[in-house]
Amino acid sequence: MFMCSSFLISRGRNLHLITQAEVIDSFDRLREDLHGIGRGSYIVELVDAVTFEEGSNLNLYELLLTTLKALDSGDDPTIITHFFELHLLGLVGFQPEFFICVECGKKITEQDQYISGELGGVVCPSCVTTLSAVDIRPVSVRILKYLRHFQRSSLQELMALKIPSEVRKGLDEVIRYYLTHTLERHLNSPEFIIRMKE
Repeated sequence: MFMCSSFLISRGRNLHLITQAEVIDSFDRLREDLHGIGRGSYIVELVDAVTFEEGSNLNLYELLLTTLKALDSGDDPTIITHFFELHLLGLVGFQPEFFICVECGKKITEQDQYISGELGGVVCPSCVTTLSAVDIRPVSVRILKYLRHFQRSSLQELMALKIPSEVRKGLDEVIRYYLTHTLERHLNSPEFIIRMKE
């Protein structure tokens, strides 16, 4: 599980044949316990949800590799996971808009806002009253600041953050809501991770 390997594949008439394989990185620490396996499974499940067979996306592959290495290093798994989630969305064309209202186009002011997976980002309080048929969730200005920081920062910059537990919970909820709506499918790994925490 989660191994980075090099394969030599021969195309057959009906099936491809693996004629050579070499392990490049086995991410041993990541596979040592259920928490690591849960996180790794979630990352791989997200990649599986946004890719198609024999499709090529080198940037996504590099993001996946960077994320698995970071998880294997023992650094904060929550920060690493949220970095991956938001940068994955950007790479596959579903980057949420956190800086302007997706309805009216005005710059978001420093106050509590709303977020809509259906509309693709933040909705200002003025516009939310006109959107009764749209799935919209409240998001605090504090959570929104962290979401912006995760979206535009490198993983190395994010690792220096000390995120309070209530902010971690808020980030989990907003990102899970947005991903579930955007991917239009239920992911199995998040529930496993939640059960592990409990």
